[in-house]
Amino acid sequence: MTKKNEVGELVRKARIEHNLSARELARLCNVSHTEINNIESGKRIRPSLFTLKSFEKYLGLNFRNLA
Repeated sequence: MTKKNEVGELVRKARIEHNLSARELARLCNVSHTEINNIESGKRIRPSLFTLKSFEKYLGLNFRNLA
């Protein structure tokens, strides 16, 4: 996993494990599906705190330990 896109890779893996499409996750997190795609692809490497909290809620991820 590359350091640059660590968040995106974690999100993509968890989204797939939860059987969610990017559009479904976007709807749950109240963000655009383009934002999900940008995060997963590494185009957006610093998602907002709101978005990260939504990922924690719907994907069971914990971002507190990422450096």
